[in-house]
Amino acid sequence: MKNKRLNFVLVNFGATTIVPILCCLSLIFSSCGGNGENKDADAPVDQPAEEISAEIVDQVPEEPSVEQVDEIPSEVSDGEEEAPACPPDQPPQHVYIDVDGNVLSLDMTTPVEGMLVAAISPMDALMNPNPQHLMEDTVGADGGFAFNCLDVGDVSLGLVVLADDSGSGTTWYPTGTGIKAWGTPPVKDDVHGAKVFGITETLAANFETLASMDFSVTGAVIGVVVDGTTGNPIDGAEVVRSGAGTPLNVVYPNSQLNGLEGDNNTSANGLFIIVITGQTLPLTNITASKAGYTFDVHQAASKQGFIYFLAIPGTPQ
Repeated sequence: MKNKRLNFVLVNFGATTIVPILCCLSLIFSSCGGNGENKDADAPVDQPAEEISAEIVDQVPEEPSVEQVDEIPSEVSDGEEEAPACPPDQPPQHVYIDVDGNVLSLDMTTPVEGMLVAAISPMDALMNPNPQHLMEDTVGADGGFAFNCLDVGDVSLGLVVLADDSGSGTTWYPTGTGIKAWGTPPVKDDVHGAKVFGITETLAANFETLASMDFSVTGAVIGVVVDGTTGNPIDGAEVVRSGAGTPLNVVYPNSQLNGLEGDNNTSANGLFIIVITGQTLPLTNITASKAGYTFDVHQAASKQGFIYFLAIPGTPQ
């Protein structure tokens, strides 16, 4: 595999919590990578969040006399407000949220330890070879990470979490998972229990072989189709373009990841890879299809040397 590592400088495509195993994974991954040939897939950029203000009024009691000191309760009175954990929001310049979650391997249960994770803007992730890391953390032994008081005031469309090696390691392939999408008007709330995926260099090389691609040139859009109620992968789903345009070329790794399914739909692991024949995949509307389920439309694109991981949850009918 020709491995073109990305040099990220210090710095969420997804939805709200979906399922116990796959939370917050249906995001709009926004930006116009590639040559822009996909005219049906343009996505509007949301405006910054509406102004939100908050006042905290401190009631300062008069200084007590010596006789009154013993009468002052040691605990804060019920009417007094505690100071906020993060600075007050001052849109459109600043909007602070807390984000926490776990990094998992593709079996969707095994936590990953020691990786670098960074919050990045979807547009910046695709358009900038060195996207700004809005905030970083190192994944703990339980796979957990947290971004406290993350400023997303200038972040459009949603939030992506990059998972990669920490330092100069070559174990993990740069992979971004969408964990949140802003609606219209954008509401930028805290994100809890986000699921982010780590893909090793070895597994990425295997996927390159299965799809006959070079991710250092084309980048990759890889994902999983899951039951939106249980979080379990869906067998027998087809991933397709939503709307007009050339049909997508999609391949489906088998359950052993050593070959492809021959029936043009997902195996028991729910995985899919969009085959990119040009330099990159421009912003494209994507959905899935299977009897008994309905699926929303998601947006994805690719960038050289970068895997965008997209989860497509289905709602049982």
